[in-house]
Amino acid sequence: MNRLKLYVVSSHMDKPLETPVENLSCEIPIQAGAALTEKRVCELNDHDNFSDSISKRNRRYCECSAIYWIGKHIDSDYVGIEHYRRRFETTEEKLDEAMEACVDIITTKPMTLEENIQRDFIQNHYGGDWIMLMSLLEKYDSDNYEFYVKEADKKLLHYGNISIMRGDIFKEYCDWMFPILNEFYINTVEKYDAYNRRDVGFLAERLTHFFVMRKMRDGARVEEWNVKQYSRHAWSPKDECNLVEEESVYEACNRLYDTQQITKCCQVLGTALKNKECESQRLLQIEEVLWAGIRERMHGQITMYEYLPEDMKKDLNSLCTSYGQLKQIIGLYVKNPSEEMKTLYQSYIQTTGYSTFLVDYILDGMEV
Repeated sequence: MNRLKLYVVSSHMDKPLETPVENLSCEIPIQAGAALTEKRVCELNDHDNFSDSISKRNRRYCECSAIYWIGKHIDSDYVGIEHYRRRFETTEEKLDEAMEACVDIITTKPMTLEENIQRDFIQNHYGGDWIMLMSLLEKYDSDNYEFYVKEADKKLLHYGNISIMRGDIFKEYCDWMFPILNEFYINTVEKYDAYNRRDVGFLAERLTHFFVMRKMRDGARVEEWNVKQYSRHAWSPKDECNLVEEESVYEACNRLYDTQQITKCCQVLGTALKNKECESQRLLQIEEVLWAGIRERMHGQITMYEYLPEDMKKDLNSLCTSYGQLKQIIGLYVKNPSEEMKTLYQSYIQTTGYSTFLVDYILDGMEV
């Protein structure tokens, strides 16, 4: 049996790091959200050959879809989790010393919030989510509920869902946390904005802190270690590629899209389209890029919108406000291409004011 397995969570959406990090012998990369993509970034993932996978929930669960897998596959004395760009500042020797000393939990050095944990969450996320979390804690762990209420009134927070625990404690942690997260998940809907879509992961961070503090209260030996955060590679496509030549733009878009740098990808494409010297049908058919830009625009993020020619901005605005209706109408028309449906479809297009070019483009790329 291995003494320690320290899983390093990554995903297909991770951006490259400025400096590659060499794993310790105990660090094992695991891909979270593998069910949402065919791309594999490491050998181990949270979905393949795992019948109890919650990998499809990764958009809301974040690293917790991998933590769930880890909790079901404990086969070492100690088990832990780090992020691909947030790692404990440690060595093999320091880890050995901690285990020799029978440390129960290693966690992050807590950050000091400006407000207490409860107010901080409500100010930065959705207040209703916090109310539901506390009600679920009262339901699932009524004996310790008052303790959690007191902890929520403090300003110190162990962050990131990053920890190393003795194997039996890690199992206790998962068995305690995931029923709470599951009930929250099935009784709430996905948030509209991309940041708060990670609601389950944010709540898990607070639950992890509560769990660690409760174990500390009950006599567990807990150590708080520094975490090093590694910087993402800052590649500037505008500086490094020619925004006139088709091949250069296409290469840049592919590179950015593969690493999920969607905003930059849209900026490159939009700038190229705006450049009259680069009028290429091939660029106009980078379907995934345009749709990624539209989706980001719908969620209030910066997109290629600002870089589009003026005659396309109206189309994009219309599309953002009526995307759902248009998709529904096109779906009905494709399934039932009657004259009545054709009239409805044409009437809707005329009302929204879409250009012929963009309507054809949408129809070509529409998933019905």
